[in-house]
Amino acid sequence: METLIDYLKTNKPKGFTPRPFYSVEGDSLTFHIKDSESYGERMDDFLTVYKAIGTDELVGCQVKGLLQTLELLGNFGLILEGKEVKLGMIFMACMASTPESTSKERYLELGRAAGTATINAKELEPIMA
Repeated sequence: METLIDYLKTNKPKGFTPRPFYSVEGDSLTFHIKDSESYGERMDDFLTVYKAIGTDELVGCQVKGLLQTLELLGNFGLILEGKEVKLGMIFMACMASTPESTSKERYLELGRAAGTATINAKELEPIMA
């Protein structure tokens, strides 16, 4: 049986690619924009941003309560269909839900940084059922 060390010796990592991850157990979406050592800063009930150590540059985030966020989008007739969900839509719904004015700028910044980033709708199926 091949060990992990043996596998890594022959299969080198191909580099960093920004990709969101949804945790069913935590009902949270984590998205790292850049591969950088970071620390978390809680912004509101939904959002924790990750900032680069040393520069405080925004390098990622965690959005909690994704089920509530998707329900909010549905209340406005935004039904998630197709294969992908734009992260910007999720950030916009969270921004609309927070009373924290300081968080709103962070959501806008995340929307700009995420650009056209998406998450596969299949990953969200457990909460959309």
